[in-house]
Amino acid sequence: MTIAGTVVVVVVALLISLAYGQDTNFKRVSLTDLDPQATCNDGSPATYFFRPSTTGSTVWTVYHEGGGFCYDIPSCEQRWNQSQWFMTSTLLPDVMNDTTNWIDHLGINSADPVSNPHFYDANQVYLWYCTSDVHAGDSVLGKWVFNGKRVVQTLINHLLHVQSPSMSSATYILYTGLSAGALGLWQNADMAAEMISIGAPKAVFRAYPDSGWLMDVPTYGTGNNDTRAQWQSLHTNMGLIYDEDCEKAHIASQDVWKCGFASVIYPYITTPLFVAGLQYDIPFLNGVPITDTKDLLVLREKFLNETSVVQTFFSPDCWQHGVIAYNDRWNVITVQNTTAAEAVYNWLSTESPSPSRHVDS
Repeated sequence: MTIAGTVVVVVVALLISLAYGQDTNFKRVSLTDLDPQATCNDGSPATYFFRPSTTGSTVWTVYHEGGGFCYDIPSCEQRWNQSQWFMTSTLLPDVMNDTTNWIDHLGINSADPVSNPHFYDANQVYLWYCTSDVHAGDSVLGKWVFNGKRVVQTLINHLLHVQSPSMSSATYILYTGLSAGALGLWQNADMAAEMISIGAPKAVFRAYPDSGWLMDVPTYGTGNNDTRAQWQSLHTNMGLIYDEDCEKAHIASQDVWKCGFASVIYPYITTPLFVAGLQYDIPFLNGVPITDTKDLLVLREKFLNETSVVQTFFSPDCWQHGVIAYNDRWNVITVQNTTAAEAVYNWLSTESPSPSRHVDS
């Protein structure tokens, strides 16, 4: 976009916002009003933040926050001591906006037409992650409650039947998440799509998991597979509820836990997917030091081999974690002269999009 074009976008956005009102704050919404069991780990109300469109748009973005997970009592106690905000809603403000540190670093959640030119005026939903179970748990472990699956179900119901404006009148819904939010997206996309097909039958519903391509690989230099061991503990202790089709296919062989790994679950998801993954995704490097070029390239090659089946894909050759939630990446990093923001918008707004792979070589 040219400088002149950018100025035009900003001016038009401001004029439209004046017509509809200028409140660009995210406002806190409790989900326990609809379902008392939709709670965080500590029993406080599960929460999302909502910013309605200032232009009357019928486009919605529904974002699942990331933030890792815990998998047993010691790791959950450690999480509580170090990252309490991922286990409770009691620390959250009632209002957030583009200058508030709580909302990651914005990206698709921004109301700025320069940083987020295609979705700045969407009805924006930010699901706060406080269940520590990749948005898919259904269990109690010690003093902690893991209700991630229920929280997602309640969120969709609230957006369709309680929130005003209602998502029931949406024309386009981009269902997305980063990191642990993307891990949850694998498990919840088809469930959400079914709910949307009933509650918002005119909506185009598509999913964009960002940086959630978890691989089943050994930990560097140890001979152990810590990722697999932690996921198996998460699966057992937090009672994960997976994508229904993947779960059914693996029940007989008693390895349903494998549905947590992207290469296993990807073929079962029927919701249209646009997958994003950075080739040197820092949390998924499994301890490989940046000085070990050989092993890094081996891990990158495995990632590119696994994702070769992905029809619509955005994969820059970067040392980062996530694209969608950052102003300095979402509409900045390019692959084949296209940003993720542009590629996702074109894919979402095209009735029958062709496969499109933007992959750095």
